[in-house]
This record gives sequence, structure tokens and C-alpha cells, in this order.
Amino acid sequence: MDKNLTSKEKDVLLAIINNDYQQFDTTDREMIGSTAWTFVCEDSGLKGKTLSGVISSLNKKGFVESHEDGKDSTIWILEDGFKALNK
Repeated sequence: MDKNLTSKEKDVLLAIINNDYQQFDTTDREMIGSTAWTFVCEDSGLKGKTLSGVISSLNKKGFVESHEDGKDSTIWILEDGFKALNK
């Protein structure tokens, strides 16, 4: 599987680390494992099935993990996601 970030995946990762609840610089390792509500991913400009597909792709690549489904679910960036964001 290609472990490079697409532009949409990068937009979602940036939305996870920069939202109303937390702001991290892309080089701040504290973002790893910091939980955010998945609805903050909508700040990427993506919605619905497109956003779900991008999150699924990030998950399959090992860049993020999430817990639960729907608006009350949470998501966090993993070590590989941090590395991909800083390539």
C-alpha cells in the first residue's frame, strides 16, 4: 500500500491537529495520540462519504486510529501519521 499522503488526507490530518479544541504545529510530537472529535475533520472542507473514505484510507495506512462511529466518534494521529505529515 502507498504510504504517501494525498492532498485530502493531509487536509484531514491538519484539521485534526488545528481545531477549536487543540492547536499543534505540524512538528509538535504531542499531537501523536491526542484525541479529537471526528467532526473536526469537517474543517478540511470534506463531508459525508468523501470524508469517511479519506479517514478510512488514513486508518488503513496506519496514520490514524478512531473509536466508535458517527458524530461522537474520536480520532487521533499515530506515529506514522506524524512522520507522513512531516515528510
